[in-house]
Amino acid sequence: MPTTTCWCDVRLSELLQQRKLESLLKEGALGDDVRALQEHLVRFNFDLELMKTVRGAEPTQSDDLKLSKWGKYTTRAVRMFALHPAVGSEPEKVITADGNKLTQAIAEKLRGWCQSGTSSPKNYWEFSQLKLDGKAQLVDAYGDDLGHGQQSAWHHHIRQIQEDLARIGFGVHSDAICDLKVQAMPNGKYVSGVKNDKQLTDLAYLVRKFQRQSQWLWRMKADGTHLKDADPKVKVDDSTIYKQWPNGTMDQETALVLRAWVDQGLHMVLKKFELKELHWPPDSTAIIPSEGGPARLRQDAYEAWLAAARLIHQNGGFLGKAFASSPRGYKGGKQSQSRGNSAFSWHYSALGIDVDQAPSSWDGTINPTRGVRFVIEEDGDKFRIWCHAAPQPPVPENPVDDRKDPYLQYRNRNIATKSVPPGRLLKATEPSEPNPLFHQCGKQAGFIKVAAPAAWYVDVTRILEDHGMMRVRRHADWKTNDKAWEWWHYQYQPAPPSMKLAPPPHPSKPPDPTNSAPPALTFGDYLQLYGVHEHKLRVLGDGWPDHSDIERIPR
Repeated sequence: MPTTTCWCDVRLSELLQQRKLESLLKEGALGDDVRALQEHLVRFNFDLELMKTVRGAEPTQSDDLKLSKWGKYTTRAVRMFALHPAVGSEPEKVITADGNKLTQAIAEKLRGWCQSGTSSPKNYWEFSQLKLDGKAQLVDAYGDDLGHGQQSAWHHHIRQIQEDLARIGFGVHSDAICDLKVQAMPNGKYVSGVKNDKQLTDLAYLVRKFQRQSQWLWRMKADGTHLKDADPKVKVDDSTIYKQWPNGTMDQETALVLRAWVDQGLHMVLKKFELKELHWPPDSTAIIPSEGGPARLRQDAYEAWLAAARLIHQNGGFLGKAFASSPRGYKGGKQSQSRGNSAFSWHYSALGIDVDQAPSSWDGTINPTRGVRFVIEEDGDKFRIWCHAAPQPPVPENPVDDRKDPYLQYRNRNIATKSVPPGRLLKATEPSEPNPLFHQCGKQAGFIKVAAPAAWYVDVTRILEDHGMMRVRRHADWKTNDKAWEWWHYQYQPAPPSMKLAPPPHPSKPPDPTNSAPPALTFGDYLQLYGVHEHKLRVLGDGWPDHSDIERIPR
């Protein structure tokens, strides 16, 4: 059987013996030897280095390939081939060269690859040495063609990563799910540390965000279908989960996870929670108005609020006729700061509500017929809301038959179990019911505390907090800034939806230094979960363009 001889075995050996290799195979050369060299490089998967690509288009033949000429594309391919690390078990031969001639070392490496049938991994997820961290591999062949610098990353690896991140929703793109109308614009250039990143070009940032969100229990298909939540108790062996602490480096482990998302048709989780309207009474059809429309909360916060509201209403309590900023509209941007509001408030997340302030008077007056029913009690560094019950329940000095009275059933059950009832009687019939209840007056009344009139008051704060709607501390300047009282603000803070993962590399690096807590959800995450893509937040005139804005951890 005849043996087929190869150009690299015969012709290269001949040129080496004649010491003509570098003089004949160099930049500017033409002819069969150049064509044979190019054919070998194509066989090794360096065809993209030999081709030319314009923005947004597929690669086309360069003049080098058309004319069998050693021009800039052949130089580029030779240089990147020389720099290529070992692919399999062959000895490592990384050669630093400018690529403008075929040296003996490069020729020997070329012959070795040809004899062993070695080729470079053409796709980023197949490249075991992939490491995009801002220190090396900064521009691929596509980025080189677009004029972003000399190629240092192989083939179109960076372009592929940019395209895949956009395809699953993390980069700028155009799709109906995210309601974005900006076409993805990969440029083959690794960028990191962008401060004002309106177009989401910072690849390190996007990779870190993808790594973190891949650890969530939630998954969504590219058609908007939400899949069943994962069980955090089950051993994690899912190929779509990055199992290390998010670090922003695109290595092969991250690449395999990213490609699994693409192959399985997954998409960034958006609109996981719908926004639900609030009503008062809680089971009525009377909508509670808020800024710009009906008061609404994210579904899980709504369920907590509804359970608390029902109990408050059942016991004669009241939450008001209007709730502020539920949710606060993001389209106004940070301009709300000028009105004394936080630019990162839980209101934006549809997890915070402001109880109606109208039922409270600054001087502690209680006038149920005019709707003034709240007593604001100083409680440590916070305030507690007590609501004058309407109607006032008949409370006997001793428990009576409560089979026909739901209110007494509830109160007596709490007394029997020695738990604190969600109300307070300002009539000393029992030692456990202290008298009086002091209302904290405002500056109009000199910040004095006045005793509330004797009556039954519903502990609104207790009921809300029992159901996960938590109050916040008042601010230090509460005596000079009316907004700093914060007695009206309640918020629902869900637990991070993360899988178990490896601990961070050092306790000082993650937001939570316990080494066991998963990465906390960010300001951008919370808005994303009810349907606001971060690109919309970044491009507003007075929006949130910086990473520090989007990655802010709400407190």
